[in-house]
Amino acid sequence: MSSRLKDMMPDLVSEMQAAFTGGRMIQDNIIIVHEVIHQFKKRKKGPRFDMMLKMDMKKAYDLVDWDCLDALLDAYGFNSTWCSWVKECVRTVRFSIMLNGGPTEFFTPSRGIRQGDPLSPFLFILLSNALSFLIDRGISQGNIKGLKLKTGCPLLSHCLFADDTVIFGRASLEEAGAIMNIINGYGYITGQEVSMEKSSVFFSKNTPDSLRQQITSTFGFPMSINHDY
Repeated sequence: MSSRLKDMMPDLVSEMQAAFTGGRMIQDNIIIVHEVIHQFKKRKKGPRFDMMLKMDMKKAYDLVDWDCLDALLDAYGFNSTWCSWVKECVRTVRFSIMLNGGPTEFFTPSRGIRQGDPLSPFLFILLSNALSFLIDRGISQGNIKGLKLKTGCPLLSHCLFADDTVIFGRASLEEAGAIMNIINGYGYITGQEVSMEKSSVFFSKNTPDSLRQQITSTFGFPMSINHDY
């Protein structure tokens, strides 16, 4: 099942997802992020302010919502037999933990996918693709502006690194609110939670300190303390 799904991944997930997808290199997304930070560092004046939000998901595999995963597989067009196979793989897990030097009775969780299962990375990528869809919809609706490194360059809105996500946008309270609504909606649907202490916001160097503070308060994430990055 894992091998068959692996071959289908490039056709199923956003081109901005570089992890566990054949024909793509995660280094490409890393280069994009480094180029954005370089541009942020160079921009010391001008009326346009930009930001980059780096998000890390908390216990990503453990919090996957099973009902959401079932619905997504159906939405991707997998037939009922395949979906039932995946459901059997995901929902039959049982755990026992060591407590006071001895194992407890086995119990069945109500969410999450197995660590070490070769199918799990692909299922998680399909789940995280919902975030990419929500961001793309925000771009098409004009709620998120994204950014361009130079005139004529493609619009950048986000990059995905499996359970890490980088979102690009204009440094404004309106756009920060729109992005936060997307993050909250994604979390509500999928069960994912953002690790606040491992996430951060970067700003172009010309962004006023007062605006930086207002936006970081909206997100609740710490701001990159080194303005020179």
